[in-house]
Amino acid sequence: MKNKFIFVLPLLLALFLFSFDKIFSLEIVKKYTIPWKKIEILFYESKDDLFDVLKSNYPKHQSKGEKVALVLGSSRSGEFSYKDIQRVFKDTATYNFSAPLAGPIFHYYWLERISNEIPIDFVILEADPIIFSKNSLKYTFSYSLDYKFVLQNSNFLPRKDINPLKAEGKGMSWDEVETWFNKHLFYVYKYPPDPNSIKDNSKEAMWIDGGNLTMVKGYDYKENFHKTVLEANRIEYGAIPNQIFHQGDDKFIEKDAKNIAKMFFGTKYSPATTQILFFKKTLRLLANKNIPTIIYWPIVAQPLRNDMENRGLVEEYMTFINHEIELIRKDYPQYKTYIVDPQNSKKLKCRAFVDSVHLSGACYPELFSLFRDSFSN
Repeated sequence: MKNKFIFVLPLLLALFLFSFDKIFSLEIVKKYTIPWKKIEILFYESKDDLFDVLKSNYPKHQSKGEKVALVLGSSRSGEFSYKDIQRVFKDTATYNFSAPLAGPIFHYYWLERISNEIPIDFVILEADPIIFSKNSLKYTFSYSLDYKFVLQNSNFLPRKDINPLKAEGKGMSWDEVETWFNKHLFYVYKYPPDPNSIKDNSKEAMWIDGGNLTMVKGYDYKENFHKTVLEANRIEYGAIPNQIFHQGDDKFIEKDAKNIAKMFFGTKYSPATTQILFFKKTLRLLANKNIPTIIYWPIVAQPLRNDMENRGLVEEYMTFINHEIELIRKDYPQYKTYIVDPQNSKKLKCRAFVDSVHLSGACYPELFSLFRDSFSN
């Protein structure tokens, strides 16, 4: 009898730990244990809600004769308002599925899900070395994708050590699959509790409510922001436009550009093979479904752009993008693409930056004027 108990005990202990782990998925627990400043989670986890909004609104768009478009980008495309886009693309409802540091694997995931249910008329797709970087996988692996997608888009054999730009394959590597499964099976890994967060979340933070500045607890700030994101899904179709003009100090911008370059490019830049593979898959899926595509190379503060150019990244990755388009057009000659790189455009006068990677919100309406020369005409 004792031997049987010894045999069962590890199983009971594992079951207990697995059940206890689920506590960290409860909203009341996450409210206090996740830092209130960690708002990236809200953007990623809100996309299912945005998809529901799109499906609910689609009959209305059909009855009005409106086209449906998608924005697939990072936080640098998060302010792409459908109202601004409508000034360039008439009778178009644009749903913004951008998220902080979201890269091609995230874009492909949502493009595939959406286009399998709803016809898409065109896509604005963000692309540059930042979203091809290895850092751009972090949030997607933690807060996005699903089991079916991961299993269908994974390489379970070791990858060959080759140039990522020339890589071919199904998608995620075995190490990445393992990371994703750990985060989605064990909530303590997905939402690691931070004891300091309990204290910090109780401190007051500034919140703007109806134009008035108020002070709220950190966890209330996070809850208010969550409501703002869900409201944006319904009113702005996922975008969070900000018309405030903000110009960062030149010294701050230069320092931030150095930090960003160090973070994403290091001493020798090497992209994430997974992001490169999914960028190729995204273009091929768009071509296969004959969805016209605007590839948007995000404008950044000039010190960061200079760094990218000095490293040869602009030339190398522009060449890569154009090469992939040429390859795809051999199979899909009707596929329409248009690349927008506003960095050196004389038409864009507004060049205020919040930091080295984010254009000031007040500049976005003018930015869309550069899209007028695309296939829409």
